[in-house]
Amino acid sequence: LGQLYALTGDYQKGINAYEKLTQARPQDLQLLKKLAQLYSWNKLPQKELLLYEKMAKLTPNDLDLHKRLAKFYQWQKLPDKTIAEYKKIIELRPEDIEAHLDLANIYSWNKMPQEAISIYSKLLQKSPDNLEIKRKIAQTYLGNKKELEAIRVYQEVVQQDPKDFGSRKMLAQLYLWNDMLEQAIGQYEMLIVLKPADMALRTRLLSLYYQANSLPKIVREYEKLIRDYPERTEYRIELAKLYLYQGDEKSAIEQYEEALRLEPQHVETLKELGQLYKFNMMPKEAIACYEKAGRITPEDQDISDELIELYTGNNLPLKTIQMYEHKLSQEPNNISLYKILAENYGWVQNLKKAIYYYEKLVEKAPNNLEFKKLLAKHYGWDNQIDKEI
Repeated sequence: LGQLYALTGDYQKGINAYEKLTQARPQDLQLLKKLAQLYSWNKLPQKELLLYEKMAKLTPNDLDLHKRLAKFYQWQKLPDKTIAEYKKIIELRPEDIEAHLDLANIYSWNKMPQEAISIYSKLLQKSPDNLEIKRKIAQTYLGNKKELEAIRVYQEVVQQDPKDFGSRKMLAQLYLWNDMLEQAIGQYEMLIVLKPADMALRTRLLSLYYQANSLPKIVREYEKLIRDYPERTEYRIELAKLYLYQGDEKSAIEQYEEALRLEPQHVETLKELGQLYKFNMMPKEAIACYEKAGRITPEDQDISDELIELYTGNNLPLKTIQMYEHKLSQEPNNISLYKILAENYGWVQNLKKAIYYYEKLVEKAPNNLEFKKLLAKHYGWDNQIDKEI
């Protein structure tokens, strides 16, 4: 009847039937196991646990019962009882490696590192090349804040298995936590060999190179990034800056030029390349860069100032005038700009325009005698005698 109830899914009636049976036959293991199963299906863990404890007393050498009890105690966070059960399992079956590992894990989780390490070490004596045990030992040390011991074991692991990515990454992190920058860099370099496309790793390695102030390595890493990702403009710009810092202006120019080929509207790159051209006595190229940047961002005063300097220095008065007029449109109350424009128009012998700007000067500063004298001279040169007088 109990089995029928169980088969039809009426677990409570099945439980009632089996409970009556076990009262009549309290040492029948088959009945007890079936009742325990029904308790499990009906989510009655405490009753299930009591039954397994009873069965373990009836058959103290039943390995499966002790394993089930160990899992129950572990699930209910009863470390002492869990440990006792695993010890019993190991006593019954000393060759059960999994039980040894489980017991070591319980010790580790419950802040008993020496006991865990002792078990792992004994297992390692039997299997000295077992990487999984070595990793467990390292993790136990790490979990108990014994970082230097963890480093030592992780070193053994990566030496034995150079492709163990997880252990190598953990070792790199441990080196950083313990101010061992060069060793951490070495591990990150190996990690990138294992996963060259992992951009997070490459970014982290670059930051470590900067931290170590290792300029040649930084340059080399950016050169590798450009080889791997030739379309990434930001890498070329960074490499250009690094070349410039090293004094290699030719290589810097090449990288900026390539960056502009990829992103021709990038204003900052145009300005930086313009500066480089200017300092390397390449005025034509510098002017072209700044003119293009100015068309993209006409409100940028820095670009205007650079162009004025370049036009003036390279004897391009009409373009100089054009830039000053552009500045005046942005700063209509800047008296000095009227004076500059008046003088520049005078130098190119455009008296009408020069007079126009001197008149504006006098209009804006009517008490300035110098401006009036200059305007009078230009009226004279333009045969406007009445106005000159």
